[in-house]
Amino acid sequence: MDGILPAPVLTFPSDNLAVDDLMKLINSLPLGYKTVFNLYAVEGYSHQEIAQKLQISENTSKSQLSRARMHLQKMIKYRPLGNEKTLLSA
Repeated sequence: MDGILPAPVLTFPSDNLAVDDLMKLINSLPLGYKTVFNLYAVEGYSHQEIAQKLQISENTSKSQLSRARMHLQKMIKYRPLGNEKTLLSA
């Protein structure tokens, strides 16, 4: 293949999770989590760049990103499907 790798495929934990749903979940994150997540995962900034831009430490940027990912994973895992009850609605 001449050293060219195929583009990564964006996959979701469930076929039922649409891009719009994912964006709603991201937008529902606490402000610090959402800001770092968007800068890192969406816009491609490094933790060093995020730290400078937001005037926080690199470790804070890493921590916020980790917490954002954990928060998103929980929201995806326990999101309401139809009318069934979930841990989030309890």
